Amino acid sequence: MAWLLPVVLLLSALVAKADQFGDFTYTNDNDSATITGYTGTNGSITIPTVIRVGTKDLPVTSIGDNAFYNQVLTNVTIGSGVATIGNYSFSGCNRLKGVAIPNSVTNIGSNAFSFCTSLTAVIIPDGVLRIGDACFFYCQQLTNIDIGNSVISIGDYTFANCSSLTNVTIPGSVLSIGSRPFYSCPNLTGIMVDAQNAAYSSEAGVLFDKDQTVLITYPEGAAGGYTISESVTNVSDYAFLDCYNLASITIPDNVVIIGFEAFFECHNLTNAFIGNGVTSIGDNAFASCYNLASLTLGSNVTAIGNAAFYASGVTTVVIPDRVVTIGAYAFDACTSLTNVVIGNSVTNIGDSAFGFCWGLTGISHEYG
Repeated sequence: MAWLLPVVLLLSALVAKADQFGDFTYTNDNDSATITGYTGTNGSITIPTVIRVGTKDLPVTSIGDNAFYNQVLTNVTIGSGVATIGNYSFSGCNRLKGVAIPNSVTNIGSNAFSFCTSLTAVIIPDGVLRIGDACFFYCQQLTNIDIGNSVISIGDYTFANCSSLTNVTIPGSVLSIGSRPFYSCPNLTGIMVDAQNAAYSSEAGVLFDKDQTVLITYPEGAAGGYTISESVTNVSDYAFLDCYNLASITIPDNVVIIGFEAFFECHNLTNAFIGNGVTSIGDNAFASCYNLASLTLGSNVTAIGNAAFYASGVTTVVIPDRVVTIGAYAFDACTSLTNVVIGNSVTNIGDSAFGFCWGLTGISHEYG
C-alpha cells in the first residue's frame, strides 16, 4: 500500500494552514509576498506594504486571485508596492464603498471588483497599464470612474451593468478597448476620449476609432434621434445595443456594414432609415426593436442576416432588388408585419424567415 503515502502527503498539503501575518494570509517566494486571504472582522482594512518572515521584511507585491472574495469589507487601502490586483480579488464585496489604489499597481485583474454593489467612485492611478475583463462588472452604485493616463488596455465588459455610471473619459494612453465594456449602462450619456489618443476618438459622446470610420459605441442613456456622420463606413457589432432611449436612426449612404446585434433591443426605436451604401445587415442587427414601425432598406443591400429584424415592429417591408439572401428568422415573430415585397434577386430565404408573422396578409415577388 505504498501508493497511500503520496496521497496522504497531498492531503496534508491541501489542509496545511496558510502562513499568517496579523489578519492576513499570504504566500512568499523569499523575495516578495502575495496576500491570499483575510481572517479578520474589521470592515475597514489597510493591506500591509511589508510582511515579516523570520528575520526578513518581504515587500507585498500582489493581491492574489480571490483573496477577499465575498468578504464583508467597507473600505480598503492597498499598500504602496502592490503591483498586481488579482482576478476576483475583491469580487462580491457588496459593502465595499471605497478603495484606495496606489501608483505602484500596474495590472488590475479580471472581475477584480465585480459585484461590489456599494462602490461609488474609483480612481485608477497613472501607474495602471491594464484593466481586466469585467473588472467593475455590476458595480451598480458606481457614478464616477477616473482612469489614469497610463492605461493602455480596457477589457471586455469592464464597466458592464454599472447602472449609475453617467460619463466616462478615455485617456490618451488607451490603445485597446474590449467588447461591450459599457454594456447595460442605462444612464451613460457620454463617452469622451482625450484628443491625444492615437486609437480612438469621440464626438457628441459617441465612441469611434481614430479616423471616425468605425462607430464603436453609442451611449445607452442618450435620448432622441441620431444621424450617423458621413465619415463612418462601419457600424460595429453591438454599437447601439440596448439603447432604449434611441428614437430614430439615420444611416447615410457612406455606411457599408451594419454589424452583429448593432441595434439589438433598442425597444423604443421607431424609425430606421438605411442608406444606399449598406450592403450587409448583420445577424440580430435590429432584433427585438419592438416599436420599429418604419423601415427603409437601401437599394444596395445584398444580404439580410439571420434574425436581423426578429420580433421587431415593422409593418411593411420592401426587400431591395439586390438582396440575394434573407437569413433564417430574419423577420420571424414580426407580429405587426402585414405586407412584404421581395426583390427580383433573392435566391435564398432561410428557415422561418417570416414565421409567426400572424398579421401577414400578402407576399409579392418582383420579377425582372
